[in-house]
Amino acid sequence: MKKTKVEVTEDKKAYPHHGLANAAYYFHEEIKKRITADDRGGLGAEKMAGLAMLAFTVEARFNFLGTKLVTDWDDGCRFRCKVRDVLKALDVKLDWGAEPYQTVGKLHKLRNLLAHAKPEELAVTYEATLTEKQKEALIKPACEYEAYLDDEFYTKAYDTAETIWKELLQKAKIDPADLLTNKSVSIKVIPETG
Repeated sequence: MKKTKVEVTEDKKAYPHHGLANAAYYFHEEIKKRITADDRGGLGAEKMAGLAMLAFTVEARFNFLGTKLVTDWDDGCRFRCKVRDVLKALDVKLDWGAEPYQTVGKLHKLRNLLAHAKPEELAVTYEATLTEKQKEALIKPACEYEAYLDDEFYTKAYDTAETIWKELLQKAKIDPADLLTNKSVSIKVIPETG
């Protein structure tokens, strides 16, 4: 097979956070429609998928900002470390106990609950004297992640993630048009000499 000598020029900007954000947006829009229509069949599963995509989006966005703003960025460090480093580079105060980062922390906790799900078994019988509030506390979801699947948290998490993203892009002076994944390749044949 004959080979040809060529000069290849490749320019690629691959930003996976954008694809993840599109998936999170898709789930968000579908879930909003279903909540409005009170179509609840399988909605918990859709919220789980949508929140997982949103959690992946948030971390991918911090990875993007970290590569752009933080010297010696370590994308292997833990999520809270990434958030801390990016916000420090942008001179933004971080308080995990207050909004909006309290919701971001909960979203990441949910991501970890789903990614590292562990079985839990319990079989006990006991007698107790309980108040109404204590009885209600016993009636909780079987799996911890289920507590995050209510309509209010879903909406708040999505809105919080989008608000933070827009604010951080503005603070970083990054044009959203510069976030699109693109690739161009040119191949120029080098003529044979001689």
